[in-house]
Amino acid sequence: MKKGFEPIPVITPDAAVHYGQKAYRFLAGILEKESIPHAILFTGIEGAGKRSAALSFAMACNCVSQDNPATDSGLRDSENRSLPVSDSFVRPCGVCKPCRKIKTGNHPDIHIVEPSGRYIRIDRIRDLLSSLDMRPYEAMRRFVIITNVQHMNAEAANSFLKMLEEPPERTFLILTAGQKSDLLPTIVSRCQHFHFNPIPNDCIEKMLIDTNRASGEKAKAISLAAGGAFSRAFELSDAGAFLKQTVRRDWLVENSGLGDAGSKKNLPLIFAFAEKISKNKDMLAEDLDILYMWLRDVLIGKYIPHKIINYDAAEKIRRLSVDEATDKLLSRIRAVESARRAILSNANPRLTVETMLIQFSKTG
Repeated sequence: MKKGFEPIPVITPDAAVHYGQKAYRFLAGILEKESIPHAILFTGIEGAGKRSAALSFAMACNCVSQDNPATDSGLRDSENRSLPVSDSFVRPCGVCKPCRKIKTGNHPDIHIVEPSGRYIRIDRIRDLLSSLDMRPYEAMRRFVIITNVQHMNAEAANSFLKMLEEPPERTFLILTAGQKSDLLPTIVSRCQHFHFNPIPNDCIEKMLIDTNRASGEKAKAISLAAGGAFSRAFELSDAGAFLKQTVRRDWLVENSGLGDAGSKKNLPLIFAFAEKISKNKDMLAEDLDILYMWLRDVLIGKYIPHKIINYDAAEKIRRLSVDEATDKLLSRIRAVESARRAILSNANPRLTVETMLIQFSKTG
């Protein structure tokens, strides 16, 4: 298996369509038109299935199973080999040799490019271009899947544009990003675009129940906490993961002064707490999201309590909703949003958290 490669999640294309993911029907439409664009751009929230859809599409385009409805379409490549097309949506068999190789990250003609650290650097793009100079080894269609393409540095993006304008023979590109505005307009304009909407909560809840990942109230709580992402729902449904997050959330809420109406933290406690949570920058981004969702719940609990995401703490949130003033909650939400932007802009994590917590205290 290629280093850093993660196998396709257990959500199958059939299930993805059933549970609300329309991307596979979009891809099927491309196949049914007998013309695949040389470059496709997937945008949407993290965890909505962009990478899985790209890999499933690459599998469907190279699947050789006679049971695959995408096989024997009548389409032919330059070497007169059958090119697959789906009659309803992308449905690779998952068991033929090409499918198995793609699933495990061992197919020589399926290239996965991901950020190394914070960026996709020029050296990685040069290595890719060099490997694409040769004809595909065995694939009917060769795919280059570049995830989080917004993290290409300027030099890499300029080099990549040359390939995007003139892709090699039988080579197709699938790019993923959060949103189009994060990318160079010259990249966006050369791609056919599809946006992944967040998966509806009821679809995620049904998926969790149908796959025996969770049941009853736990499935509802996880679906709300997943934020429209299948992968997040899977993560939270693992043994202990949901409990771990709720423990972390409760600790953050209590120590940030958001657990009791009118509570205030003195400066020594604020600075001590800021030091603790700012040590791990990767976890800090998640912690800020947790605080944001908590404040969001307290705010909407005043008006539409059935939309509370932290379902397991709904009773406490409703009590806080009654006691906390709307302008105070909005001020705190703006403080979290400001902290999130500052962290993304590489501001000092500790100073950023201290500023946010002081703002919480002022509005206490």
